[in-house]
Amino acid sequence: MGNISYKYQLRKPEWQKKRLEIMQRDNFTCQICLDTQETLQVHHKSYDKDKKAWEYGNDRLITLCETCHKELTEHLKKGGIEEEFSLFKYRNGDLVTIVVYTTGNVIIKQNERWIALSEKASKKLVHFIINNWLKNG
Repeated sequence: MGNISYKYQLRKPEWQKKRLEIMQRDNFTCQICLDTQETLQVHHKSYDKDKKAWEYGNDRLITLCETCHKELTEHLKKGGIEEEFSLFKYRNGDLVTIVVYTTGNVIIKQNERWIALSEKASKKLVHFIINNWLKNG
């Protein structure tokens, strides 16, 4: 990430401006739990060795609360997953379901519990979702 440490980059005005831009885009809301009260952070979905923290496209950044950021990062690293991911969420009454998809792996968070699906189950679920999306628009 260049010549300056990542920790130092996060104190630079360039990052603070980018961080605010992403939080505004996400309505100052955690994109996993939809919390607006907890301390918010901006998460990089993936990293490039030669880029500074603020040089990423907005599509590679997401607003998360401190708790979800920590949980998601730990869960992805625990599973050996450090690639870019996509995040889908839907609400049914008070129940919020989060689906994280990354290179053939699916992780689901529901009722404060993370569930990692096997590779085979992940592929079946993704196939099912794509087929239903194509049928139902």
